[in-house]
Amino acid sequence: MKMNIFFTIFFSTMSILMAAPPDWEDDPGAYEFTASMVAVVHDDGIQLDDSNDILGAFDSDGNVRGIATILFAPFGPYVGTNLWDIQIRSNAGGDNISFKYYDASEDAVLDIVEGYEFIINDILGNVSDPWDLNVGGGAPPCVDDDSLVAPFTCASAVASFGCDMVWGTMTIGEACPESCGTCPVYGCTDETADNYNPDATDDDGTCEYPDCADDDSLVTPFTCAQAVASFGCDFVWGSVTIGEACPESCDLCDDGGDIEGCMDDSACNYNPEATFDDGSCSFAEENYDCDGNCTAEIDCAGECGGSAVDDECGVCGGDGIADGACDCAGNVDLGCGCGEAGPSGCDNQCGSTLENDECGVCGGDGIADGACDCDGNVE
Repeated sequence: MKMNIFFTIFFSTMSILMAAPPDWEDDPGAYEFTASMVAVVHDDGIQLDDSNDILGAFDSDGNVRGIATILFAPFGPYVGTNLWDIQIRSNAGGDNISFKYYDASEDAVLDIVEGYEFIINDILGNVSDPWDLNVGGGAPPCVDDDSLVAPFTCASAVASFGCDMVWGTMTIGEACPESCGTCPVYGCTDETADNYNPDATDDDGTCEYPDCADDDSLVTPFTCAQAVASFGCDFVWGSVTIGEACPESCDLCDDGGDIEGCMDDSACNYNPEATFDDGSCSFAEENYDCDGNCTAEIDCAGECGGSAVDDECGVCGGDGIADGACDCAGNVDLGCGCGEAGPSGCDNQCGSTLENDECGVCGGDGIADGACDCDGNVE
């Protein structure tokens, strides 16, 4: 009997130790865009942070859209525990992302309640305030934590200082949500959903939507089939298009109806899957690409696409040699070369030093020897 118990315990232990985790594989090269999330995972209020566990993101077809890495929290409300740092991937905004959590200790894959609608370059959560993800139908506990406002209690801290005062790494309101009345209300926050909850402050991924079906009453006296055949799907009928009233007949149900997004393939947020342009297209600044890189020549002043050039004197954007000057130093040509002295001497020649002699002759020898005047007379 004891031996049977031993083997039962032994093989149960070995089955846990040798359990194979799911074969989820991240594929960064398959997707153009990312969103970043730092998350904490709870199961009925208990944090899950085993280093052997795995958090994965998935699209509606079950494709892996990201695998989290462990992020040790050095400070904040989860100091000393493991959070989950995940890059969520997509090729377009608007993708519906779900999460699954592999619990290694139980060798079980657990569904996460919360979903996420992908936004390009979105940033969700941080070490001090991670994004809450919850297993099953649970929600993160919303309770006061007196230890975070020691030596006070939450009640005395709120009464003395209010909820907005920063206490350590957080506000008193974050440490004491019950006393501050800031506990979230979970529910569907999409007004277009059947189960929209106007009181909900946090979407819990439970939104339910009507089936995609024709509504003949919106195109009376015709049926949807007749209206589509006669007028087409884009024809406005009352306050809606025939396509909106008759999505089945207009083949708009296969992908859940029109996919809104940017349909301009030259835009930075082009969505190749979009069937309806929602006017959200955004474009790169002139001379730049969508990542902010300069795609034009950079001028001498360092301006992308600028027109400044070095002038003949090597000055960026300069005017070159000034009018009337003959060089960059501002010298002028007086007739004997740039920067040189002008004509000189009695003969007005460049570089001349000639002078008029005593007889008024330029460069002359003056009164001849033996003469008494410039005419050559002698005494």
